[in-house]
Amino acid sequence: MDTLQFVIFPPPNIADPILKRLLALLCESAPVYYVTSRPKEEFHEHSEPEELNYVLRSALAQLWNENTIAFVAHPYWVHAAASMHPKYIITYEAAHLDESDEGLYKACMQQLTAISSLVCSDSEMKCLDWAFRGCAALFLQEESAVYDVLFQEAVHELVHSETTSIHRRQWLERAAYYESLREQSGPHETISFLLSVYRYLLEDKNALRYAEEAFLQAVMQGRNNALITHYRFLSAIQAQQGNLTQAVSTYGITAYSDTDTNRYHSLLQLMADGQETTALFHIYRFNDDYRAALSMLDLLPEQNARHLSFQLYRETGRLEKALGEVAASDLQTEQDRREFRILSGSVEAMRGDRHTAIRLFMEAAEGDEDVLVQIIALDALDEKLRILEQGS
Repeated sequence: MDTLQFVIFPPPNIADPILKRLLALLCESAPVYYVTSRPKEEFHEHSEPEELNYVLRSALAQLWNENTIAFVAHPYWVHAAASMHPKYIITYEAAHLDESDEGLYKACMQQLTAISSLVCSDSEMKCLDWAFRGCAALFLQEESAVYDVLFQEAVHELVHSETTSIHRRQWLERAAYYESLREQSGPHETISFLLSVYRYLLEDKNALRYAEEAFLQAVMQGRNNALITHYRFLSAIQAQQGNLTQAVSTYGITAYSDTDTNRYHSLLQLMADGQETTALFHIYRFNDDYRAALSMLDLLPEQNARHLSFQLYRETGRLEKALGEVAASDLQTEQDRREFRILSGSVEAMRGDRHTAIRLFMEAAEGDEDVLVQIIALDALDEKLRILEQGS
């Protein structure tokens, strides 16, 4: 069996204190290779672990093996890391990363987290967002190493059992933390809401009480959009607790835009047609709880399961799975075929077949020149990687 090893695809800032700690932890368990074109001496100036091995990206193929775990610390590495077919991908995103090229950054981050077995950040809000997208996400703190132990345990679980559930233990700890804050401060818009979110993730019945409390506090604070930001979440909690009819009614109260109104009417029609399972799926999806929606795909009626699976996989950046749901019967119009080529091109780019990706994008662009932006994005990504490799 090949030796376990880690390959680090780094961020531009090598002085990140959390990253330093994580690298030190990884060095304790296996050889660690750091992708860079910078001189080794520059890293010692920042007190990087002495056990680090430095490697050029062009040399990765020679050292890669079936037990290689990719540790990706910037989303622009997504194609470079995925195309090597690592055993697992661990993603770390620092809250302060530059997102000036927002569209490209978000697209790459969505694709990266979708194929990651573990995602970490010092932003609690990002970790919660990833949790709702079905990712195993760990919140790390710059000022404290207390959660570094959870990271170490999560990596150990991945190596030995292929999955990790350590993040659920952190949900319990964060819920207890916000429970303590609430006891000190009393009902509070943010504290009560975050407490309700963690209780919801843990499928705790108290989630509803805290969510209602957070909504009332938001109203008292004069939040004009409290129905959308706070009250709508009640529909997901009610659905989770088995009160689907009430959940649909709650969602309807928040349906102000044309899109939301159409969604509400579709929920009413599903309920009238006796399609409660599909209605429950959509309640979760409309609340951005892709985690719960993904868990229901096998329960959906056969006639629309494939279509809904495709939509959900595409929305969450699971491009390979989305492509697997496409059948020849779906490609009836030129628009269908164009979107299929774009999706196929994106998957080929992830696989590392740039030539095929560009060919598919060019074919799609014959009917819509705007598709050429996909090729421009590939070129932009090459330049971003060059900068990352140089560490600037």
